[in-house]
Amino acid sequence: MLYDFSTNLIIFLPELFFLCSILILLLWALNFTTKLITYNTKVITNLTVLLLEVHVITIILLTNNFSKKSIIFYESLLSDNYSVTLKIAILSCTILFFLLATNHLKQFFSSEFEFLILISLTIFALLLLISSNDLITFYLAIEMQSLCLYVLAAFKKTSQFSSEAGLKYFILGALSSSLLLFGMSLIYGTTGSTNFLDITKNILCLTNTQLETSYILILGIILLLCGLLFKITAVPFHIWSPDVYEGAPFLVMIFFSTIPKLAIFSILIKLLYSIFFNLNFIWQPLLINTALLTVTLSSVATLYQKKIKRFLAYSSINHVGYMLIGLSTGTLLGVHASFLYLVVYLITMFTLFGVLLSLKKSTNKNLIYLTDLLYLKQTHPIIKFILILLFFSMAGIPPLIGFFAKFYIFFTAIETHYYFLLTISILCSTLSAFYYIRIIKIINFENPFNKSFMKLHFNLENYKYILLGTIITIFFFLTPNFLVTKTYYLTLFL
Repeated sequence: MLYDFSTNLIIFLPELFFLCSILILLLWALNFTTKLITYNTKVITNLTVLLLEVHVITIILLTNNFSKKSIIFYESLLSDNYSVTLKIAILSCTILFFLLATNHLKQFFSSEFEFLILISLTIFALLLLISSNDLITFYLAIEMQSLCLYVLAAFKKTSQFSSEAGLKYFILGALSSSLLLFGMSLIYGTTGSTNFLDITKNILCLTNTQLETSYILILGIILLLCGLLFKITAVPFHIWSPDVYEGAPFLVMIFFSTIPKLAIFSILIKLLYSIFFNLNFIWQPLLINTALLTVTLSSVATLYQKKIKRFLAYSSINHVGYMLIGLSTGTLLGVHASFLYLVVYLITMFTLFGVLLSLKKSTNKNLIYLTDLLYLKQTHPIIKFILILLFFSMAGIPPLIGFFAKFYIFFTAIETHYYFLLTISILCSTLSAFYYIRIIKIINFENPFNKSFMKLHFNLENYKYILLGTIITIFFFLTPNFLVTKTYYLTLFL
């Protein structure tokens, strides 16, 4: 028994190291700040560097778990190629997030090191979520990351909008958690187990007639999916997203839009295509209707947005709809298309957020309205050109990277004969091109009233990442096989 426990600790070493490092850094930062009479930016700078090192070391430790499929801690956690790859992707995205946000952290969170600790604890919860092999572990991981996100949404204590965003997110998040918990209890009551492998075996033992008449199991899966769809802001569970994104600090909005969605999508794919795959007659119609509602309502709602945060919130919901189209097909080709779209989405959004983090008004505040971008025309032509390319890519204009992502999604709909869903999604894609091109019109053709209204901080490191993301966005059509192949391998790990 001692040997088994030590073996489990070796497999769990990356996550254990990550958690212990965060707790040590929390105590170090707390001790350091209590001794300072006047607070300075050294604490946040040193803490950022140390957390970056922790993330890099964790990635190195995770590489040792490749090709080692292990079920540890009484079958509650699973380590395989799929989970290890996704953990490395999450940690890599977090490193990029920290690098892009360094200057912003020094300026707006120089006296609040807890921000970085909360982000890191959220990442730890997402790592556990990816490895979860039991409904209890799955729920605890989701609740841990949700609690951290509630605090992050309300982190700007001097802003009433931030407090309102945190309260709204907490109340509606509690509703989604109750749906998750109720759905899991029904699944446990029907299958007799909370372990994913046992649930799969028990479902396989049931005949088609028993599955179709097991209304408690059907209701449990529907409630479980509704809770997860809330987390990824799919319609009609999106109602919290625009208000929370608008009220939360800008860095929190960026974090909400990217890294947690990668983890939630990954565990959703694992549930649908590994555990509940034989129950596709339950979840496929739900995903099809959800995808249809998401791409339609978000495309229409985005037309009326004037603020940057709300625009990005509805735009993010729209992209979620296209990912759900791929998942709703019930094929590995659809999973591959969704993974590819998710990777393209992350590349584009991180590049866009890198640009927006570098742009400041003359009052040294973040941009608020879309019309604030019109001052780029004469002050920063290079950044203007980059933004135009990014918005064209998000609209799906060839030969930019966003076109290939949507093309693969549409191709999977054709392969599975979802012609009605395909038609609606193409029409919505055309509609989305309108509001992206409207921003390009604002940038290029509207006249600024005050040229000194905005200034741009040219951070060299941020500029490198912005240029790298722009190059990938432009020249993806020259070497598309690399990204397509890597995402395909990830589907094979399922």
